[in-house]
Amino acid sequence: MYKFSLVLLLFSFFTAKSQVNPNLLYDEWIKTKTRMIDGSKDVSEAFLSSKFHRWKISKQKLQIDSNPISTYNKSDLDFEIENNYIITSPYSGYEIIKLTQDSLIVVERIKDVNENDKIRKHWFVKSAI
Repeated sequence: MYKFSLVLLLFSFFTAKSQVNPNLLYDEWIKTKTRMIDGSKDVSEAFLSSKFHRWKISKQKLQIDSNPISTYNKSDLDFEIENNYIITSPYSGYEIIKLTQDSLIVVERIKDVNENDKIRKHWFVKSAI
């Protein structure tokens, strides 16, 4: 009986971790921090024209806005959600590490990029917060 309950507990943990509730994802998110996955600072961040990033996520569109004043820096991406991935192209996407009602943590996933000092991790909060 003990082994059965342990297996049931582990199974429920892994299935809950692998599925994302898309209803929590569909909203407006503001990026608060970016680091490389190994914990180091993103050295390209200092050269960006704007550190502001807003994501508006709807059913099949991901709108990325990097300038709150101008509408020229907006880009729309079609995406699909598969388990805990936001797939934006056959070669790239975002792995959802944490998704709650008020926070989102994603890791960029790009085909053939495996070095931890080249993979970015982004922290977001809901814009209503």
